Amino acid sequence: MAPSKRGGDEPDKDPYDVLDVKFSASEAEVTKAYRKLALRYHPDKQSGKTEKELEEVAKKFQEIQEARDFLLNEEKRKKYDAKRASLLARKMADEARESKMTSNRKRMREQLAQQEADAKRQAVAKKAKSCESRRT
Repeated sequence: MAPSKRGGDEPDKDPYDVLDVKFSASEAEVTKAYRKLALRYHPDKQSGKTEKELEEVAKKFQEIQEARDFLLNEEKRKKYDAKRASLLARKMADEARESKMTSNRKRMREQLAQQEADAKRQAVAKKAKSCESRRT
C-alpha cells in the first residue's frame, strides 16, 4: 500500500478488513475477494453517479487494489501479521486484566485519571496566567 500516515510500509487500513478476508486467507482467496470487490467498485462500472460518489468509489477501488498488492507481498504481509498478532495478544491481556479488576480498583483508577487531568488543566491555566501577567 502507499506509505501511510503511520510511516513505513504499513497500510492505513487493515487490508484484511478492506478485502473482507480471514487472517489465514491464501493467495487464491485474496485474489478472489479482490476480483469480487473490483467488479463492484471499478470506476468504469459506475454510470449515473455524482462526481462526489465517483470520487468515493475511485478511492475505495484504490484501497482495494492496495490491500491486494499488500497481502500478496509475502515479506510485507509477514511483518504486518506479526505486528497484528502482537497487538491482538496485548489487547486480550488487557481485557483479561480488566475483567479481573475489582470495582473498587476500577473506581480508584478512574479517580486517579481525573486527578491527573485536573492537574494538567491547572498547570496550563497557571502558565497562561503567568504569560498574561508578563505582558502587562
